[in-house]
Amino acid sequence: MDGSRLKKECSLKNKSTTRFTINQSGIATVVPEIVQAEQVVWRNMQTESFTTGVGKFSDGGANVVYIPSKYNRNGLVMIKSGYTNHGQASITSQRIQNRNGFTKFQVVLNFFANGAMSADGKFCVEYKVNGATSWTRAKCWKNTREFEAGVWTDNASIDINPGVGLVNNIMFRIHGRSQSNMDRFFFDSITLRGRKD
Repeated sequence: MDGSRLKKECSLKNKSTTRFTINQSGIATVVPEIVQAEQVVWRNMQTESFTTGVGKFSDGGANVVYIPSKYNRNGLVMIKSGYTNHGQASITSQRIQNRNGFTKFQVVLNFFANGAMSADGKFCVEYKVNGATSWTRAKCWKNTREFEAGVWTDNASIDINPGVGLVNNIMFRIHGRSQSNMDRFFFDSITLRGRKD
């Protein structure tokens, strides 16, 4: 086939590709296009590994403790109980500016629940955007349902879709919601990610 003629008669637009085969008789057959799903790309907005303390988070009070090393990992924040005195059993991020115009967010964390965890032991991720006064619950992790006590759960994640037109800033917190004072959750890494639709 004449390449110059093919180029002249081709009407393909930019970023469009048509595949075809040519048999021995010179007859071209178009190969069906394979459409690939677009890969979702999350971009880190804030990561905390708790190497020297609670870092970029603030602790709620008596029910939050920093531990330099435990359960074969370094730099942990422990949250205990929390069914009462809610604010004391939480760590809260700073107000994080959304400079990239992200519309969806994701919290990714590593955690360990102690072996004495009660049947109702759980913690929750909550968030608020644009300086809101109240928290919105995104997800709770409950014993025997979302995790197994006594082992590390790595890269657990929850997607957050605020459902507002423009997110200027976002805050999130990890909040203990157990009734038993013996329930302890340990975190060694927490990351907030964002992406655009």
